[in-house]
Amino acid sequence: MKKLLIDLIKIPSVSSDIDKLYEIVDFVEKQFDWLNCYIERFSFNNKPSIIISNFKWKWADIVLNWHLDVVPPSEDNQFEPVEKDGKLFARWAWDMKAGDTIIITLMKNLLKNNFKRKKVSLILTTDEEVGGFDWVWELTKLWYGWDLILIPDSWNLDTIIHAEKWIIHLEADFFWVSAHASRPWLWENATDNLFKFYQLLKNYIQNDKKLLVNKSHWWSSVSLNVINGWKATNMLADKVTWKFDIRYTEEFEKNELLSQINLFLKQTNWEIKNKLVWDLLYTDSSDTSLQKYLNICKTIIPSAKFDKEHGASDARFFAAKWAKVILHRPSCANLHSKKEYVVLDEIEKIYTCYEKFILS
Repeated sequence: MKKLLIDLIKIPSVSSDIDKLYEIVDFVEKQFDWLNCYIERFSFNNKPSIIISNFKWKWADIVLNWHLDVVPPSEDNQFEPVEKDGKLFARWAWDMKAGDTIIITLMKNLLKNNFKRKKVSLILTTDEEVGGFDWVWELTKLWYGWDLILIPDSWNLDTIIHAEKWIIHLEADFFWVSAHASRPWLWENATDNLFKFYQLLKNYIQNDKKLLVNKSHWWSSVSLNVINGWKATNMLADKVTWKFDIRYTEEFEKNELLSQINLFLKQTNWEIKNKLVWDLLYTDSSDTSLQKYLNICKTIIPSAKFDKEHGASDARFFAAKWAKVILHRPSCANLHSKKEYVVLDEIEKIYTCYEKFILS
């Protein structure tokens, strides 16, 4: 697996480099030459991806999923791997080529052993780092479906993720009257409306005591992350564009929350430009399949446990179509930096967990 990992790292498959995306998909397909399998290739918005299965149809019992695209390096030599103290250092060593190595190797071995008892698909995409909307979501429209998804992602070797927060991304323009800043009492301005809305939204969604004090932080949050529009120090802005990131848990019902957001916006002078709503990933940890996976893991990783994640992944698209999702990876550090690394012996441990689960 180490050789495959190094070969994958050396292909700089940055999300914006279409030629390299096709190159790495071609490389993956060649790994399955002479194996008895079904291969389908797709391209949505010029983002190539691949499905490799041990069956011919659209419904899989288990999917091995991860992505082949990466974020750009800050230095040209960052994809030259260096092994030290049981770790492999390189950009993309973890995010995400180690995960790709695990599931590509596992799928090859299942096919070599003519495993047919369960319908298994390997799905590798090339748009996760730029939102994921050009692949998994498109597949669901083509009537592809899945029962359980294994994704080599989480915090570390001990942590099995079974839930990720819902996300709402809002972008809007606030309009008012442009005026001189020496007489702010004459006009209500767009900035005032923005912060009025922000305070209403934050008071409704974010409970600081629960969010900050609770050890798991599994509570909803609001972040105002982009503000544009101010033109001069002595001028009241007539238009302010802002972007919010809202992460919320099962304490809120999606449609009710969206209705409340619209109510707050109507109390100001608003115009929504863009809105993205991503569903919650939540698989009950007491589910029979998840408990089976945990018990298998504990024979290899005694400290393994379930936990929840504040970020998001392509898992949300599978979950939106009622699939169960398990995220579990080897330990790593310094993602998206020049000191990124993955712990090599833990790659084999995750591989073993996945393989025993599928064969069980």
